[in-house]
This record gives sequence, C-alpha cells and structure tokens, in this order.
Amino acid sequence: MRRKTFARSHISRLLVKPHRRAMLATGIQRSDSMKQGLLATVLLAVLATQAQAGFQKDREAFDRHQAELDQRCESAREAKLAPLREAAFQDCMRTTRNSRAETECRRKTAGENGSRAGGAPRFYDLPACVEAFEHKRQRP
Repeated sequence: MRRKTFARSHISRLLVKPHRRAMLATGIQRSDSMKQGLLATVLLAVLATQAQAGFQKDREAFDRHQAELDQRCESAREAKLAPLREAAFQDCMRTTRNSRAETECRRKTAGENGSRAGGAPRFYDLPACVEAFEHKRQRP
C-alpha cells in the first residue's frame, strides 16, 4: 500500500510540465520578483492618484476663475441693460392703463436681457465678456 502512494506522488511530480517544475525549483527568486512587481504596481497606483488629485485642483482653480470672469461679464452687461429695461418699463407704463400697471410692467421688463428680434443677446462684446469667453476656450 505504501509503495503505491509513493508511486503516485512520484508520477505526479514527473507529470508536472517543465516550466512549472522550474518555477517550483526557484520559488524564492520567483517570489521576490513577484514582490517587486507588486511594489511597482502599488507605486504606480499611488503616483496616478496623486497626479489625478493635482489635475483636479487645477480644474477647480480654473472653474473658480471662470465663475469670477462670468460674474464680471454679467455685471457689466447688467449695467448696460439697466437703461434699456427702464426704457421698456416707461414704454409699458405709457401703453398700460389699469390699477396694476406698474406691477405688470416691472414683471414684464425684469427679464429683459437685450435680445434683439432674430438676433443674439446684446453686450456680450464687452471686454469683460470677451475675456471670460477667451478663458473658457482655453479650458484644459
């Protein structure tokens, strides 16, 4: 009975493919190279995470600056649109004659953004708006 077990284990060792036998024989060196590969993989993952965090900070800084430029543009447009809104309000007050005329005219002209019939909204050619547009085009 013992002999049969020995024969099975011996045969199973012989049936192992040659490249597998080499791996078993040099298990310590193979293990060290595996550790080095794992270490390199972990190092690359950490570096990639750090680079991504750096890019995220750059994007956030770009977005903050873009929001600031957009706010400047809208403030400059608002200053130019205010007289147009007031003129539209006065025109509405002349044509509307009822008890709620002022409230209705304020509501109608509050959303006046200087849009021209068949054209684009006005005052996006102001320097602040051009600067905001140029900055947006440079988006990384």
